[in-house]
Amino acid sequence: MFVTLSDRIISLEKPMKDPLFDYISYCRYINYIYIENVTRMLIENRRKLNIVFNEKYEEYFDYNLYENIWCLFMKKCNNVEYLKLPQNINISRLPGSQQCLRWLNELECEISREMNQSSISQNFIGLVNHCHNLSKIIIKPLDKDDKGLATLIKVQNNLKEINLFTNQHVENLKFINQALLIKSNSLEILSLKGDFYFSSNNSFLASLHNLKQLHIKFTTYNNIDFLLGLTVLPKLEFFVIHLNYYSFEISLDCFSKLISTTKGFLQKFEIINATRPPSKIIGLKLFIQSIINFCPLINHVKIWYISDLLNDFKQLLISAEYLISIEVDFLKAHISENYDIDDYNIDRKLQTKLLLDALITWSSINLNSLYFNDLWWLLPQELTYFLDLWKKRNIKLTLKIKTNVKEDLQPYLVVIDKFIKDGVLTDDSGKWIKEFPF
Repeated sequence: MFVTLSDRIISLEKPMKDPLFDYISYCRYINYIYIENVTRMLIENRRKLNIVFNEKYEEYFDYNLYENIWCLFMKKCNNVEYLKLPQNINISRLPGSQQCLRWLNELECEISREMNQSSISQNFIGLVNHCHNLSKIIIKPLDKDDKGLATLIKVQNNLKEINLFTNQHVENLKFINQALLIKSNSLEILSLKGDFYFSSNNSFLASLHNLKQLHIKFTTYNNIDFLLGLTVLPKLEFFVIHLNYYSFEISLDCFSKLISTTKGFLQKFEIINATRPPSKIIGLKLFIQSIINFCPLINHVKIWYISDLLNDFKQLLISAEYLISIEVDFLKAHISENYDIDDYNIDRKLQTKLLLDALITWSSINLNSLYFNDLWWLLPQELTYFLDLWKKRNIKLTLKIKTNVKEDLQPYLVVIDKFIKDGVLTDDSGKWIKEFPF
């Protein structure tokens, strides 16, 4: 008895009954990796499964079996929603693919270095006639401009999310830029991971008037400055930047300028440094004032703090009534060799107390999560002082701590454990392992 693969390239020594339930027809999620695994499993376990190969297809058996399994899915699956696109086969040419992929909602493509660029482009072009309802496209890596991908982007009816990744310097994406410019009104989420450079002439970045989320990761600060210089994002709600390993000195001016264009919708703003905090940050005061003036709905923010910003920080706490979480990175002041260490310690204690008191006195009743990074400024007994005061607020707090140097966190964790038992802190308070939003 031959199985229902179209070319009958395998047979079974013992007859099998057809399944009582057609499982494949209900499949909504297709990942090429799983189909490769099934193909490999059938070949490796052919004796155990009593499978006999048709000698006619012996020379190209692996590929023929792989293709036939894809044919089976294309014919049986009528409403696939997610597809991780294979690169070694053009599935759009297979029987049944038009109906199978008609309502495809999310397309993900991992491009291997070994793949021929023209073959990749042909795979995208093959989907143009089948897929018009994609809302999300993920491409990794996109190391070259691709006319086929650009064409696929253009024909979508309601494309909402684009996620592009590269592991090298990529510029002159003429076709991709034109396609995204056409779809800029529908785009709500944009993720750029890597060094993408788009021309300032007629860039799609200047037309993202309905964008709600922007994620930029693993790129140089100069490129971030250039990209943000092109953007006006009046409806932006979430903005997350993950700096690369060389961002030891940054200016916040480009972020402040972007915030000023957001028309009051921004809720979350975060800048993540890949290693330690930058040694020098320019524009801190303007950055905080931009949040105060343009972000009435802000609920999470990362703050680099210095003692000169105490009044600005208080103003932020007072104005941000929806603020539920704050990440505080207290920047260490550089001291001269002639500075008295006792005076330094006295000043540190004072500035720490002023910051902690401000959090207690001026933060809204919605604040329930704090993230303290790099604890040079905070001693365990000062943490105890803060949590004793917080207890009076009758708001259970989630407190996470982390350090960028080899510093013993155990004394702090002992304090946190005590206040967890006292019901002041939530059970998941403690050591903070940063979860990046990409």
